[in-house]
This record gives sequence, C-alpha cells and structure tokens, in this order.
Amino acid sequence: MTNDDRASFRWWFLPSWLGLDAPCVVTTWTWALSRSLGQSLLPEVAAAMFLVVWCIYLSDRLVDVARCRDWSRATGRLRFGRDYRWLFLVCLAVGAACLIDVLFWRGLPRDVWRRGVVVAFGMLLHILLFITPILPRKLPGKEFGVGIFFALGAFACLGATARSLPLLISIALVVAFNCLVIAARDADSDRLNDGGAASNWWPTLARDLAIGGVLLTITAVALAMFSVDQLFYIALATAFALLTLLHRAAQQFCGDAVRALADFALFTPLVIFGLTYGGLPMRILLLASAIFLFTVSFLCAAEKDELWKQLEPFTKPPAEFAGKLGDYRSPLLFADGSRVETKEVWQKRRAEILQQWHERLGPWPPLLEKPVLKKLETVEKDGYTQQHVNVQISADGKQADGYLLTPNGAGPFPAVFVPFYEPQTSIGEGKKGQGTHDYGLQLVKRGFVTLSIGTPGSFENIGVETRELLTQAGKEQRRQPLTLLAYVAANCHTALAQLPNVDPKRIGVIGLSYGGKWSMFASCLHEPFACAVWSDPGIVFNEKNSNVNYWEPWYLGYDPQTTRKPGVPSADNPRTGLYKRMADAHEDLVDLHALMAPRPVLVSGGTEDPPRNWQPLQHLIAVNQLLGAENRVAMTARKGHIPTTEALELELAFLEYWLK
Repeated sequence: MTNDDRASFRWWFLPSWLGLDAPCVVTTWTWALSRSLGQSLLPEVAAAMFLVVWCIYLSDRLVDVARCRDWSRATGRLRFGRDYRWLFLVCLAVGAACLIDVLFWRGLPRDVWRRGVVVAFGMLLHILLFITPILPRKLPGKEFGVGIFFALGAFACLGATARSLPLLISIALVVAFNCLVIAARDADSDRLNDGGAASNWWPTLARDLAIGGVLLTITAVALAMFSVDQLFYIALATAFALLTLLHRAAQQFCGDAVRALADFALFTPLVIFGLTYGGLPMRILLLASAIFLFTVSFLCAAEKDELWKQLEPFTKPPAEFAGKLGDYRSPLLFADGSRVETKEVWQKRRAEILQQWHERLGPWPPLLEKPVLKKLETVEKDGYTQQHVNVQISADGKQADGYLLTPNGAGPFPAVFVPFYEPQTSIGEGKKGQGTHDYGLQLVKRGFVTLSIGTPGSFENIGVETRELLTQAGKEQRRQPLTLLAYVAANCHTALAQLPNVDPKRIGVIGLSYGGKWSMFASCLHEPFACAVWSDPGIVFNEKNSNVNYWEPWYLGYDPQTTRKPGVPSADNPRTGLYKRMADAHEDLVDLHALMAPRPVLVSGGTEDPPRNWQPLQHLIAVNQLLGAENRVAMTARKGHIPTTEALELELAFLEYWLK
C-alpha cells in the first residue's frame, strides 16, 4: 500500500482519529483534580466540557485536512479525515446538538458559566492562532497551547484555589508533553503540512524530550512524596514515565500507534484514583476499561509501520535461493580458518577484514577533520533550498563539484550522500534520470538533506571522461580507484555531519550502477554511514556480464606494470591488478559486504544483480544473525538496469525507514 491509498481502517485507531481522545483525557484529569481536592464534578458540567473539546478537535481535524499540502507524507489520521470527511461532519453535528442541549436546556451553575465565558475568550484566541486558516501559517507553540487549554477546561469546571493552581499547571505540562511526544514522531508529516508544529521550530526536540521526561518524572515523584495530593502526583509521575518510554521507542511504531499509545498514557488517573476511591461497581468498570485499553494498546503497538509493510517482503530470499550460500568463502572464517562464534570475536574478524581490504586497495590518507564546503549559489525551490557547492575531498585542497539540497524547516534532518558521474542527474537537472535515479531531488522532498557530487577530478579537468579520470587517479596515487572514491565519500560524510541542521548519526548513501559501486565500497569501508542502498552495481564478480566490470583499471584492475584494454577478460586481454589477484585466489566481495553488519543495506537489483545474488547476501545475513540483528538486508528485483517507479519507491522507503 502506498501513502496515496485510502487510509487503512483500524478500529483501534478510531478514538484518536475521531478526536475522542482529547475530551476523554481532559475529563479524566478534571475528575482526578476534583477527587484530589474533595470537590464534586457535576455530570452536566463534565458533559459540557467533553462536548466543547470534542467539537473543537473535530473542527481542527477538518481544517488540517483542508490545509494538507502533501498527501504522500500525510499521517493515517489525516488520510482518514480526508476519506471519511462526512463522518467528521456527522460527529460535529451530533456533538454540537448535544452541547446545545446541555448548555441551554439542562443548564449549568452560574459560577461555571462565568468561568466558562472567561475561558472561551482564551479558547477563541487559541483557535485563531493555532487552528483556523485565518493566518498565513499556524504559529509555533500549539502543543503548549493545548496543555493550557486542557488546564483551563478543568478550571472552568472546578475553579481555582492556591492548592489547585499547581495541579492545574501539572495538567498543562503533562498534556503539552504528550503533544510534543506525538509531534516528535510526526515530524516528517508536520514539516510539510503543519508549519506551527514543534518539530519545525525546536531543532533538538527529540533529545530534549528524552531528558525532560526523566526530569519531569523525578519531579512528580518528589511531589508525590511530600504533597497532600499524593495520588494526583503518582498518576502524573506514571504518565510522564510512560510517555518518556514511548518517546524512546517511538520509531518502532507507526505514527498513529504512537498517537494512540500517548493518549492512553494519560489515563493513569483512572487506575490510581479508581482503585482508591471506587467501590465494587467502579472496580468492575476499571477492570473492563483496563482490558479494553490493554487490547487496543497491544493492537496499536503491533501495527507495523507503513514503510515496513512495503519493505518486509524483500528481506527474505526467494524459496529457490533460501539457504544457498554459493561458492563463496564465509566472512565468519578468519584467515587462519578458525570460525567466529561470538559478537566479541566478530570485532576482531571485522578488523582483520578491514585491514585486508585496505592492504588490497591501497591505504587511505588521514581523513579530513573539517572538510570545507563552499557555497557558490543559492536557489530557493518549492519546499527546499538548492545550493551549488564545492566540497573539499583531500588535504591538498582538491574539490568535488556538487549540490546541497536542504528541506525547509529547522532540522536536524537525516542526510544522504548521492554519488554519480555528475551531480545534475541526481538533482533532477540532468539529461536523463528524472523519476528513476534523481535521488537527491526525490529525497529532499521527503525531508532529507542531500549532497550530490560527480566524479572526483571533473572539477579540475572539465570535459574529461570518468573512466579516464579514475584510471589516471589510480596511476597517480598508486591505488585502486574504488578506494579513492570511498575515501572521497568518507570526507563528504564528514562535511554533511558538520552541518548544524544534519543529524550526524543518520547519514546514508545511495547510488546507481557506477554510483552503486561507489556507494558499496564507501559504506563498507566507512562505518559512520548509517545505512546504504546499492542500486544494481553488481555486488559480486561476474565475467559473464560485461557491465559488472570490476576488472577494468578504473575500478579494481589498476596495475602499475601494465594497462589492459577495456573489455571482458580473455586470453588475449587477461586480468590485471587487484582483480587478477583476487580472481586467481577465488576471492570475491563477500567479506567486503560483511563490513556493513549490522547496518542496514538494500540491494536494488536489476540486470547486474539478479535474484541469484541472494546467495552471497546470505553470508551478510549470517553475520547479522550472529550480532542479533534481524531484517537488515533486503534485495529487490527489476528487469532492467534503470530503476522503475516501483524500484525507486522501495529505495526511498528503505532510507526513510532506517534513517527516520
């Protein structure tokens, strides 16, 4: 299913999707406040508050649907609102009719009316600033506004005293924290569809929530120890703790599941106060509610991310290749033949493999600590900024020409390095590649910072063909050209990591064909790359396919003694360089792949990587299994070399899933 399909109907999301979560939460905390203060919460007052909040949230949902600019990044809640708008209108009409009945037929106490009128002006201001489309864009801070909104609702019902004031502030804080946890998980959608969301103006939101949640929980526990309102603060501490745990695990669930679970975390007063003050009927009701909430929470938590639904079928080899490892030496065997049996021993074997590859390819110079990224020209595009840049790639000042694309918003964003023959194709401005491998453009539209560059040396040698540039670089530096490309990629990773709006722990790499080989060697040899997509590079040697041409001097065939003619090796045109040494020793690239573990990698297969290449990939899976990492290797298949629309979508979805 794609994000443009009708929203999948999940009954366990309905309370959240229909806006019932908010009125239930405010009613729960107002009831807890009344019990803690020893006041009575009249049923008609509670009903009026419930209906007012529900009508506001239904209206908010309809406005959000009307304002949505990018349905490809919309949450399930928004898509449900789009597909079932009639249901929201019916609910709004029913809620409004019931509210009129409560307010004007059944009536409310005068003091409640007076406080309600005062609060109504505050609510009107909140609606004008944060909900309605009157302003060009929503103002920041709506999450805190919602917290104050809920606290004012409790104030309208019960009034305020010196004792109740800190409790009202606590309600505002826990509701605001709930909204921020949801905002952190919905950051990708909000970045495009809700300019006022916290993720757009709070750069360190995710980190600060993790720290703040712990501090708020500790504070609430301390208050419970020394305050007369002990039960209230126990419920508060429990809610903060649950929300903090949910925030830390939020990326494991889909956005709608996080929203539902975050709301359920706010029902702690039902349990704390119900068990203390309730008689048998109340305890039976609580038991039934607990069973319901547990069931719904379990279903929400089990709901897979939509992206993972797309990817999961491609994490297992087809039946004809399952369990078949091919004629490849296991990377779990040391050079002396002993076998790796534990995670700890694997680290020694990994170091051995990495050292061996650097010896094979030629050692790297020291990586640049602060590569210079020079911005030459800036152009504002629809939803992102495009900057023509030069990136320093060596200590002697050599530069690569490229483009840095940055989505609108504060960040920090995940980032992807995109290597190719030239950078224009990657940003959608080349002669070809639009909608197939314009990765830089496609990814910035999905909330990634992207750095797209061309072949090193093309900046200093304009017009010289890639093969000639790489062959000459190999001769000059007496190394295999693929390691020179990997070294450049490592410095580009550092350049990205040093940008203030990039999360250095979430930088990936993607490339097609030549760019796929470049991406493969870069991600394997430079561990800081968080994940990779190798699009049809030819992941193992194959002399039956002339395009899997590792034997050429611009890849692994550099030989200081001789230069072979281009073409498949033959008696008249034999192998040379590192490729010859590896082929003669029956070695391949399988141990190179193993350096990716446990980082995720997708092989987007085509003519150079058909399904039979699952055989070498299963060696990488075996390493991941030893490390306790599941589903970190995926492979797709297409008939041609150039990605199809479906193949491109899976490549982008893979990066979204693992980097976001």
